[in-house]
Amino acid sequence: MLTQNTGSASENDITSTQDTQNDSIEQKKAELLKQEVSGEVEITQDQLSIRKRLLNWRTIVPLVIAVIALVIFAQKININPKLTWIAMRNANVYFVLIAFIIYYFSFPIRTFRWRMLLENIGYTKENGIQLPKFWKLLEIIYVSWFANVIVPAKLGDLYRAYLLRREAGLPASRTFGTVLAERLLDLIVLLLLFIPSVIISLHENLPPQLALGLKITMVLVVVGIIGLFMLRMFPT
Repeated sequence: MLTQNTGSASENDITSTQDTQNDSIEQKKAELLKQEVSGEVEITQDQLSIRKRLLNWRTIVPLVIAVIALVIFAQKININPKLTWIAMRNANVYFVLIAFIIYYFSFPIRTFRWRMLLENIGYTKENGIQLPKFWKLLEIIYVSWFANVIVPAKLGDLYRAYLLRREAGLPASRTFGTVLAERLLDLIVLLLLFIPSVIISLHENLPPQLALGLKITMVLVVVGIIGLFMLRMFPT
């Protein structure tokens, strides 16, 4: 009886010691995260000013070149502007509306995904960090995508990190990592949809080398997905 009581007491001591160590580790993580948030050198507003980027010669010159190239290309292949406009006017409005709704409905889903990624890197209430509300994150994503449309070099992705930095005081470099992760996830899903559809629809007309390349790429994508799950299950 004395031996059993002594053993159970030692087990309780070990368990309490482990719990104490785990608590101290979590506290140290939270402190390091707060130090990173407060001490990291951030990108300034002037560096990410969309107005300055639009009025910059590095933006204007490529834009002018692209417009001239489109005009020359349209003339070379005999594109008739009048017929193009007639085709646009005769387009099925309902299909356009459905496509519009489906496209913009994806942004709330992107917002949920981005919030999950932000929480996965430690931006949680337990670590003393309060993320903006869902609608504010949705607004940030809309603004960043608009910036991607009008500004070259995908500046909108970096601008999204800056907007979250300005809204919640979070480091832009760490937040940009979640944006990069989003892009990689989009690429993986796109390849999973594109490659099988090409192989199935054009299997009779595909050159053997191209078909082999698509199959190898598909295998690499699947291996990459498995690798990501393995990293998630076994982070060490």
